[in-house]
Amino acid sequence: MHCVACHGPLGEGDGPVAAVLAGTVPNLRTLSERNGDKFPADTVASYIDGRSFPAAHGARMMPVWGEVFDGTSQLVTGAEGAQTRIEGLLAYLRELQYR
Repeated sequence: MHCVACHGPLGEGDGPVAAVLAGTVPNLRTLSERNGDKFPADTVASYIDGRSFPAAHGARMMPVWGEVFDGTSQLVTGAEGAQTRIEGLLAYLRELQYR
């Protein structure tokens, strides 16, 4: 729901907003390929959450979803918290990886 605007329906970085962004939107289907065929779960989770992402890694274009997910869980009865939602995203991204 939140990712498609930039990353596209298949996570390939071709969402409808991607063309107007200042930088290139990464292809999420190549995360494992770019990491020696190992899915970088901790790195990806840290980037999605965004609250503890080191400034040394440069400016980020992606919103800090951890705060958004936590806010939703506080406002919407029965909504999952940030950790649960991020774990779900990691599982989905693992499935998207090119084989």
